[in-house]
Amino acid sequence: MNILTELAKLGFDWRMGLANLVNFLIIFWLLKKFAFGPIAAKIKEREEKINKGLEDAQKAAAEVTMAKENYEKKINEAKKEANLIIAEAPEQGKKLINKANADAEQKASAIIADAKEVINKEKDRMLTEIKKETVELGVAIAEKIIKEKLDSKKDEKLIKKLIN
Repeated sequence: MNILTELAKLGFDWRMGLANLVNFLIIFWLLKKFAFGPIAAKIKEREEKINKGLEDAQKAAAEVTMAKENYEKKINEAKKEANLIIAEAPEQGKKLINKANADAEQKASAIIADAKEVINKEKDRMLTEIKKETVELGVAIAEKIIKEKLDSKKDEKLIKKLIN
């Protein structure tokens, strides 16, 4: 038995099969030359873009992680600094209050000293003025006594009058 006769009984024509095989090989060659090559190049190009994108994403993720660590580190440092400032604030406040009190006491002492000095000067001026008036009064009394030297009763009357 011949295989071709058996295939012919099934409806297979060897010439048609050969023509189909030749057509298939020609189409395969055309597709390989004009379609598979450019498609493979595009697939390879796309694969490279995807790989580059993945690498960039990994780098970005690493940078984000690093930035997050730096952020947390700076936040922790800021919290520590804030706590330190808060801890030192009462002490600095006390120092400022003490300094303000000392300054106020110095100013008050200076004002009191100036006031005492003004009072002493005014007191000295008044004493000088009283002495001057007393002397003038004594001179006036003596002058009147000398002009009116009559008797002791008149002298007493005159002294009382001048005193009032």
